[in-house]
Amino acid sequence: MAFRHCSIDGPSLQRPRTVDGRSSNPAHHSPSRISAPTRTRAKAFFATVNAANRYAVLWRIQTAVKADTRATRIAQLVDMLARGETIHAFKPKAKA
Repeated sequence: MAFRHCSIDGPSLQRPRTVDGRSSNPAHHSPSRISAPTRTRAKAFFATVNAANRYAVLWRIQTAVKADTRATRIAQLVDMLARGETIHAFKPKAKA
């Protein structure tokens, strides 16, 4: 983590920003910046998970207070779902 001294009170714990002010951390990028194939796989897998896992995913997004935290969680959860992983143990049902 990069430290920048911004005030006399101590170092700032913020990550460096790009020239236009956006975060340089890819986890802070908006969901629209997640690749289309990853979003497609995540969306398809999310449609197959049970209610406990749907609730767990949505709860983690909804309880984020800061926008940066919410964006980070969304990116992490989309990646997790695209890999076919869930928060709780789960075996997807085969569609008939």
